[in-house]
Parts: sequence; C-alpha cells; structure tokens
Amino acid sequence: MWGHHRIIRGNYPGRTTSSLLYIDCGATINVLPAKYVESKEIKPTKKVLQMCNKSELRPEGVTRVTIRTPKNNKKHSVEFVVVKKE
Repeated sequence: MWGHHRIIRGNYPGRTTSSLLYIDCGATINVLPAKYVESKEIKPTKKVLQMCNKSELRPEGVTRVTIRTPKNNKKHSVEFVVVKKE
C-alpha cells in the first residue's frame, strides 16, 4: 500500500496564485518540481533520493510551502524536496 492520497491547495513561495497539490500521506518525503519554486526560495540540502529502481536523484534543495486542507481550511507549513525532473 502506498498510503493515502489527498488533493489540497498550496501557496507556493514567491507566487500569488495557488495550485492543487497531490500529497501522498504515506510518503517519506514530499517532492515538488523546481518549475513551481523561485530559486531564491530553495535552501541547499545534502539529501540524495533513491528511486525504487535504485537510481539516485540529487535534489536542487528544500523549500517550505503553506498548504490548506479543503475540509477544514487549516493551514500547514510542509517541507518539500525540490527536484528538476518531474
């Protein structure tokens, strides 16, 4: 089982628009494509992601995104690992 999935609305750092995010609540990390984040919002990281086929991906860094759950409108600050590949 890959965990529970939810679609929530997120506000990206440095942008005034919001978009729907697909969150895997059973995931170990949250991944966000770099095209949605301004480079000044990305903080360096030494993390290396290992895919299920054992290949490795070095992320651009990490960022925090404020997300809001549609059911109760609660806001949460969530850390995302930023990658160039989608």
